[in-house]
Amino acid sequence: MTTRPADVLPPVGTRHQTIRRAGLVLSLTTLLVTPTFVSGFLNADPAHASQQTAATPAGTPIATPGSDADTRCSVVLGIGDEGDACVAFVNAVLLGDTVDFTVPDAADTTATGVGAGEYVDFVAVPAGDESAVEVTDTAAPDVVIADAALDLAPDIAYVIVLEQVYDESTPTLTAVPFDLAPLGTDEARVAFHHAVSDADQLSVLGLDAPSDEGILPGETTDPIDLAGGDYEIDVVPGNAPDQTLATLNVQLEADISYLVIMGGSTGDQTVTVIYAAAPVATRP
Repeated sequence: MTTRPADVLPPVGTRHQTIRRAGLVLSLTTLLVTPTFVSGFLNADPAHASQQTAATPAGTPIATPGSDADTRCSVVLGIGDEGDACVAFVNAVLLGDTVDFTVPDAADTTATGVGAGEYVDFVAVPAGDESAVEVTDTAAPDVVIADAALDLAPDIAYVIVLEQVYDESTPTLTAVPFDLAPLGTDEARVAFHHAVSDADQLSVLGLDAPSDEGILPGETTDPIDLAGGDYEIDVVPGNAPDQTLATLNVQLEADISYLVIMGGSTGDQTVTVIYAAAPVATRP
């Protein structure tokens, strides 16, 4: 698949090409050095981060006349045809191999050489109740790391996450729905997915609607719509809110929907923060 520079997303309403972005990789000691959202995305102090992430998505959100917003991913993301699903891929297994994601029902939909903590942008695939997705080792294509029959509804966007779920012995695949509904004026949307391999419940505190009860491994918070702007977010164990694992100063841009995947391992003293983002319409 064609690659584009990691600092550019295509304008809304045009066909996306594959975009590969690396997640922010932090050691537990560098969690004391607060990463920041720059232009809407995570960047770290260069002395402590092995990668930096992309700049703000380009493009203008779709203007939606009337009260009925078109949330089909083919329309909002500008890819595929009506009735297709749209999927992005994330490799959240920090210490794993470089992998290839394949959707066998869509022969041209393969993301190759996806490294640990990397994200590949949305592509269109056939929808289906049991859509086959396979992840293999790039260096040894006969080695299947994970495969699953995922439910991909027509016209819906998903982020497919390769993750090492807590207490599971092998990596698994999770299809996380990505919310493309319109936002209010000057609002942003954010949801968080727990893919940290050796952490039980995690909570995300500091937003207008904090996840007080904790996020279970492999699960995702409900999306939160809030005013675009600067926020300080603490990631804490679900049962120990006074023990901060990470503090993020974030700048959430208006008219953008975000999914933040928290991956990696506390035992190996690494944590990844990987994002997916897309401009969406503004409600009239």
